[in-house]
Amino acid sequence: MGADPASRAPIAAAAARTSAGGVWSVVVGTVVIAARPISVPRAHPDELAEAVRRAGWLEILDRADLVAGVVGSIQPYKGSGEFERALRATVPERPRLRGIVAGIPGRDPASVALLSELRRSPHIELIARELTDLELAVVVSSLDVMVLPYKASLNSGAAMLALTFGVPVVAPLTGHFRRLVELGFGIGYDPGSTDGLQSALGELGGTIEGFDSGTAVRFAEERA
Repeated sequence: MGADPASRAPIAAAAARTSAGGVWSVVVGTVVIAARPISVPRAHPDELAEAVRRAGWLEILDRADLVAGVVGSIQPYKGSGEFERALRATVPERPRLRGIVAGIPGRDPASVALLSELRRSPHIELIARELTDLELAVVVSSLDVMVLPYKASLNSGAAMLALTFGVPVVAPLTGHFRRLVELGFGIGYDPGSTDGLQSALGELGGTIEGFDSGTAVRFAEERA
């Protein structure tokens, strides 16, 4: 990590098991979990450590070589169900692909049914509650890609949130999303295609290798 060892704060990870033997190191806004650095700029080490202690879902990082996530309210129109189904169909080809769905769940019958579907998925880590700003930052920073499984939306705060943390997106080729894909910030898919999202998830490796996180962060900061 390049930091003085004295500045590191080992954390006993009671909430999760990791390949690092349950010890996480926080170095000035960065926590290393299962050899994966998660950076939250300007976060105080103690506050970041507390957010990590609360995040039992981080165990998923020890079982995955690629983590895709959906962040926002958990309701059918937001596409979390489509994400789970596309992920499920992709896992046979990418067995260490895992997903995270995080946000406040809806209370209507359709949202309750969706939550039940997500909880049954062996490939999804569900965080169905309100997150603090720091917890949200940890979630987004832990992703390899942010998925925007929308059918009709032309823009999304989640897309800019992902780019702020240097995370590429998988997005429908509509509205502002098309421009983000053209700039090299992720993969686009046809929201009208039955297997569009699944095909995009299957292409993830190449896009991540060519993604320039520094350019993405500067793009997001210029538009903040």
